[in-house]
Amino acid sequence: MKEETKKIEAEIREILDKKAGKIKKMLISEKGIGEQTAAILIASLLEVGKLENRQIAKLIGLAPMAYDNGKMRAGRHIRGGRTRIRNVLFMASISAIRSNLKVSEFYKNLRNRGKSAHVALVAVAHKLLVILNAKMRSFLNNTTFF
Repeated sequence: MKEETKKIEAEIREILDKKAGKIKKMLISEKGIGEQTAAILIASLLEVGKLENRQIAKLIGLAPMAYDNGKMRAGRHIRGGRTRIRNVLFMASISAIRSNLKVSEFYKNLRNRGKSAHVALVAVAHKLLVILNAKMRSFLNNTTFF
């Protein structure tokens, strides 16, 4: 089973290098994003770089949504979206907090202002998504594929 998994992972790497090698390198250049994260983003998030930041955050489920009903005003919460990609971005956010100085400072600033660890992690995942969206947008605008 382990050998079969290694073969499949090698095939995935080969396909990614052939079909989307430049995009993969661009995504991996951001600290906190590894090969597996890049592969999942390339395969599952075709809209990255093509949507506005608010639109892509809502698509993934990282945009704070109001839950108001009549006179009741509740806090903003994330919900909906593409759970798999959101989970991948959470894991990438943990890695980015450890390795990316700007993201780490952003996270520490949120924690120092009294935000819970989960709220700060959601904010970091949102920030990471916005950064990747901007990088991909500039990459797509400067590159022609055909």
